[in-house]
Amino acid sequence: MRKTRSFTTTILWAFIILNISSIMILTFSIKHEDGERALNSAKTSLLEIVTEKSELISISLKNIEDKTENMADWMEYFLAQDSSDKITASYYVKNGVLVRKEIINRSPNNYSAVFSPNNIAMTPQIIKEINMTENMDPIFSKVLQHEIMLQWVYIATKNELLRVLPFYDVGVFKDDHWQTGDTFYQIANEKNNPERDSVWTSPYVDYLGTGWTISCSHPVYDSNNNMFGVVCADVGIDELKERFLEGFKLGESGKIYLLTDSGSIIYHPDYQIRAEKQGELYNKNIFDDNSISPVKIQILKQALLQKESLFQFTDHGQEKMLSSCRIDGQPWTVIIEINKKEFLSQNRINGETLAQLILIGIILAIVLVVILYYEFSIPMKSLVEGVRTLSEGGFGRVRYNTGFFEINELSEAFNNMNDNLQKYTESILQKNNEITTVLNAIDGVLVIIDTDKNVRIANKRSEERLLQENRHIHKCYAILANRNEICEYCILDKILREKQPAEKNLTIGSEIYKNIYYPIIEANGEIKEIVILSQCITKSIAMKTELQQIEKMAEIGQFSAAIAHEIKNPLAVIKGAAYIMKTYNKGFTDAGAYTEEIAQVENAVKEAEHVIATLLDFSSRDTGVSGLVDLKKIIEQILMISNKEIIKKDIKVSIDIKLEPFFYSGKIEPIKIILQNLINNSIQAINKNGQVCVYAGKTSENQLSIIVKDNGSGISIRPKAKIFEPFITTKKESGGTGIGLWITKTLVDGMDGSICLDEEISKGTEIKVILPIIAE
Repeated sequence: MRKTRSFTTTILWAFIILNISSIMILTFSIKHEDGERALNSAKTSLLEIVTEKSELISISLKNIEDKTENMADWMEYFLAQDSSDKITASYYVKNGVLVRKEIINRSPNNYSAVFSPNNIAMTPQIIKEINMTENMDPIFSKVLQHEIMLQWVYIATKNELLRVLPFYDVGVFKDDHWQTGDTFYQIANEKNNPERDSVWTSPYVDYLGTGWTISCSHPVYDSNNNMFGVVCADVGIDELKERFLEGFKLGESGKIYLLTDSGSIIYHPDYQIRAEKQGELYNKNIFDDNSISPVKIQILKQALLQKESLFQFTDHGQEKMLSSCRIDGQPWTVIIEINKKEFLSQNRINGETLAQLILIGIILAIVLVVILYYEFSIPMKSLVEGVRTLSEGGFGRVRYNTGFFEINELSEAFNNMNDNLQKYTESILQKNNEITTVLNAIDGVLVIIDTDKNVRIANKRSEERLLQENRHIHKCYAILANRNEICEYCILDKILREKQPAEKNLTIGSEIYKNIYYPIIEANGEIKEIVILSQCITKSIAMKTELQQIEKMAEIGQFSAAIAHEIKNPLAVIKGAAYIMKTYNKGFTDAGAYTEEIAQVENAVKEAEHVIATLLDFSSRDTGVSGLVDLKKIIEQILMISNKEIIKKDIKVSIDIKLEPFFYSGKIEPIKIILQNLINNSIQAINKNGQVCVYAGKTSENQLSIIVKDNGSGISIRPKAKIFEPFITTKKESGGTGIGLWITKTLVDGMDGSICLDEEISKGTEIKVILPIIAE
């Protein structure tokens, strides 16, 4: 066997020589300076650093302001709601101070503490405030979960009530402590904050013992435009330092600090004052420090007046650089200060040395390239060509001739891999054809997605839908939901978390799809992909609902027929007896003494016969034959069936039918279902003493207008027109399915009609249906 050299050894020696040369070159280059280039680079770097710090602080403080304002909006919403004036068992008075018990084994950050001083009487109004503010606990908890910078969130009312989260022992307060005198309240009250904005305090000692703090306060006003209190979010100065200001290093002399427009210190590493007294303000001003040179004071004053600035100056014999940037939305400025010489030393390199470095590097590279070209590149080309052929789906063995035994072994290994891949590829192609056939045979859309919602595999129906929509977004929500963004109630995160199959119905336009999700779990327990099967179930739901309606009508018909059968004979007997009594009364009693009573019996028999006839007529099966439609008669039949609930709720029903029975070409059953759904919805929407109005009339010779209006609870869903979509309901508590109005709209659309909702009325609901008719 021919003796060969090691490719690895050759590369190693070349690497050692190259690195030794590089170290020598770098050592030589450090001794040279390029002042102008280094200074420009330093200026740019310093401005970029201070601007980045300013932007990060601005974004964080703006997020906290937005969340504080949102909490205030929630409190104003709760103020508009009714609240009990009974205090719950979780509150008690200790030494005249109202506090709250702490639940054992409670979850963190979801249970607030309460404090009310001993000189505030527990009036019904105060108790209402306690109960109303307790609604803020989940709001506070969510804010703390999403904003990790916050130490406390709380509300302080004008009546001296304090509610704070997380739970804390409020014994730190004096029994007669008033919150309205504290700085976080004073800064946001009517006098100091007439614009009602979110405002920030100066640093002060936190009342709950966590050190120096700044608070974002936002006022809360009730519906009468009277101030109710303030909602606050506290950020510790230590948290601000740790997140943005500490751990910052630009050499030994570099420091970063935060000043207000007037020079008051928010944070400075050289000014650390111990927090002692609750509520104590940190009023240290940097311009009051006599140890600072006049030159530096002048520079700082100029920096505080500008959006961005960069200064060079001499302070106590040292050349320094100072860069500043104002924080958007705050009267604060971030300042970085460093010794110029130390900063420039990090950015210097000599141009001549760089040229020498490049020349030496080129020479070394040429030597290395010559060696590798003959001993490595040429043999590797053969391997590359073989790999390229393999990547294009072809197969072929390669020849090799080199002095490196590693490349010889690599070539031999490649030839073995080529043979094995050829066998495996043929097998995989066969399996792939089988899988593709199975996927395309599935009834519905089937896709396989990764954890980023990208579609990896799709059956033929999925690809057809993508082409129909002309979409370029290969995301699951593009194919399954016809959307350009993630679905509002996406359950994929839940599946990734719980690692269990799931089902969900999805509404797209007027169609309903049932999506089934199957996670593919790997050996390590992680989910890499998810299989989604989407099938249209609109027809099945509509058919099921229609069958239920038909069964319901059939039950009414059977029930009516049974009643008619059971009481037909007794009614005939009563009717005959009444006739005999009437005859007897005329001939054998004095002046017909029982005429009125006999008439009442006859009227009762007629009413019973009318009720039975009405039920039998309403529940009779639709023959599908065209004929006359008497809307007034149908409406009265529906009201008679719902008469029990109408009487129970004391509902007044008015019927205004401005047309005679008309000829309709088609099934009459859908008209009954439409009217029954609309009238029943109006009756269910009324709690008590309401009114339902039903109007019907012609808008033209071939158009029928039906209006059902009530003064019930109205529709809370926005926009209101969404109630015609499937599974949208305002009656979840009472078991509403949310498909009644959807079926109604489907029936109207099937009759070439239209249905709309009046969204302008402030109370109740009004629905208008337009149907085409054929005049007699």
